[in-house]
Amino acid sequence: MKHILLDTNILVDLGIRHRDEKDPGIRLLRTCQQGKLHAYATGWSVMSLMYLMDSARNERGERMCSKAEVMAEASALLTFVTVIDANNSAFAMGLAMGWADWEDAIIYAAGDSHPLIEAVVTNDKKFRNRTKKLPGIKAIDPAVLVDAER
Repeated sequence: MKHILLDTNILVDLGIRHRDEKDPGIRLLRTCQQGKLHAYATGWSVMSLMYLMDSARNERGERMCSKAEVMAEASALLTFVTVIDANNSAFAMGLAMGWADWEDAIIYAAGDSHPLIEAVVTNDKKFRNRTKKLPGIKAIDPAVLVDAER
């Protein structure tokens, strides 16, 4: 597997949660940075990451990221992630799926309609389970993919 769509939660792990380098999502992103996998994300996911980073506050109400840090993170991300459309067709397909989590459905539809994308990578177990029954691409855990790329 070489072409993957990153779910928004994988990007948020990098930008906001700053998890340990041993975290599978962070290891996956590092693998993508090294060029071992080609990563894609919807523009919507990248904008969500930027918004969440910009609005994140600590327990004292202080900004966790400056505007410059948000811009630097997004710029760095775009050096190894290709942004794809979640267009009208993806929205229509995703909404027609009837999932309660419409974001997952639309991201799935955007990935499934892309000619190169082979899987959506997500930390969301419910998302992964929903795609097991579908004929198209599957949602997979980042740990499974990182272990397979070793």
